[in-house]
Amino acid sequence: MCSYNAINSTASCGNAWMNVDVVRAHWGFEGVIESDCGAVEGISSHIHGGWSAATMEVALAAMNASVSVDCAAGPKNAYTRNLRNAVSDQLLSRTQLETAVARIFTGRIQLGEFDQGAAGNPYGNLSDDTIFSAMHQTLSLESARQSIVLLRNSNGSGAAKLPLSPGLRIAVVGPNGNSSHIFQGSYHGANCPADGLSSGAASRDEGCLPSLLTEVTKLNKGGQTTFISGCSGPTWAEATADKANARRKDNMPGQQRCQTLVNISQINRTVAAADVVVLAIGLALQVTSAEETDRAHTSAGYTLPGKQLELARLLRQLRKPVIVVVLSGMAVGMDFIAAQQDWPLLVPGYGGSFGPVAIAEALFGHFSPSGRLPYTIYKEGWAANTPMVDMSLTAGDGRTHRWLGYKNRSLEPSFRFGAGESYTSFAVAVATAYPYITGGNEATWRARHRETQRDAERDRSLSVASYVVKTTNTGDFPASDATLIFVVARNISSAAPKPRPRQTLAEFVRTPVLDPLASHTAHVQLSLAAFAMTDWRGRSVAYSGTYSVIFDSGGERLAQQDVVLGRDVVVDAL
Repeated sequence: MCSYNAINSTASCGNAWMNVDVVRAHWGFEGVIESDCGAVEGISSHIHGGWSAATMEVALAAMNASVSVDCAAGPKNAYTRNLRNAVSDQLLSRTQLETAVARIFTGRIQLGEFDQGAAGNPYGNLSDDTIFSAMHQTLSLESARQSIVLLRNSNGSGAAKLPLSPGLRIAVVGPNGNSSHIFQGSYHGANCPADGLSSGAASRDEGCLPSLLTEVTKLNKGGQTTFISGCSGPTWAEATADKANARRKDNMPGQQRCQTLVNISQINRTVAAADVVVLAIGLALQVTSAEETDRAHTSAGYTLPGKQLELARLLRQLRKPVIVVVLSGMAVGMDFIAAQQDWPLLVPGYGGSFGPVAIAEALFGHFSPSGRLPYTIYKEGWAANTPMVDMSLTAGDGRTHRWLGYKNRSLEPSFRFGAGESYTSFAVAVATAYPYITGGNEATWRARHRETQRDAERDRSLSVASYVVKTTNTGDFPASDATLIFVVARNISSAAPKPRPRQTLAEFVRTPVLDPLASHTAHVQLSLAAFAMTDWRGRSVAYSGTYSVIFDSGGERLAQQDVVLGRDVVVDAL
């Protein structure tokens, strides 16, 4: 059990005392640390499990932890209310306050805020053309392309198997099908000058930007593309009429809320006339995914909000080929969709201004998706066993790929971290590399490798495991591939802390776009840090014992190599 002293910025764990200023003292960071808005006040909030109700005390705690700026505005700002008195009462030294101010102004000087017209200030004269330059647009589009994850392609050869051919009758269906705002992310600036920043602008689509509908229509040359949302939500006036609930984002307006399914007969007609349906669903920024906003997390799950699941069930009943595009920046329960094995499934994130362009290009095979799922998509029943008010990653059934099912190994997600398919196939060969060896037989190589590993245990910067990863495109579609490299502790020292994660991502290899039959070779070296765990004293320790290095390609385990560490080595200590 540890206790914290806000006055002298120390933590007591039994008889051990340690400086909690890891960022400054240990990592040597000299920049500005700013709180999230309301975070300093949140220290004393019972909602967040705060340990104190004294505003002076929480202000001192934050300042002593090197937080230079309290973001909160007006009367909620703990610093403006308390730090003057803290200095007067000698609870806080003037030197500490001046150090915080100096860091703030140093950062502002480095950003050029005080010499806007100076020739040497790179930020002082940026034009709109510079900010939205062709280079920036190209980078944005490529980022959107590489972010797209193909979780599943059709297991058949029907109209829904990706990539599509132009000239089809395509029905874009769903609340995100004709939205441009959904791709922009939270806290974005005004993109379309005509829209301005009037009240409610954040909930409106932005006419100068594309939507999935507009981009699918462009690429479906010779075909016919139609759209129906099938969803409705309150108008802006209706959503804001109730002042008491004005901040409740579930009252936000628009089709993206999908509170009600509408025009069922028109959905039926639109789908019946189509060769294939693109179902565009997910989470809507400022509606079901934003600050102070989330989907319901109940014993029923954490599924798609509103009536989106009912819309998906309706399409299943209509027995048309369906391609699902789920827009979200986080995991969302989708058990029903996961069960539809003949429905291709794309998870593209939000994608920014070029998100719709990249998705449409992927649908029509202008490139092959190559992204890997950056989070775990849990089954909906996970929500019943995992309370969101408990921040521990081991609470309930566990969170993230490292801890999900660590107590119950049979517990599997709908889609696991790192999943992702391609329009082609790859062969990945993994060989152990023996560095610093120029000759001799295999026994000599292995003996020298053991010596090298012992050297590495003495010098933490050296590699303890080296591999050559050769990736070959064995299909007929140009594509990039990504191999994830996990470390799994098998039989290690009893001194290692418990519980222990199921796996840890140590490295990855991403190839350039490979033409059919082309290969790419990468050399991977893992240091002791790849095998280390953090103990209860805050030390990073690589414990002795046997580890498995797993090479994984989008859900398929390709190879396994064992690594034996001879002794416990402290990699980093506070």
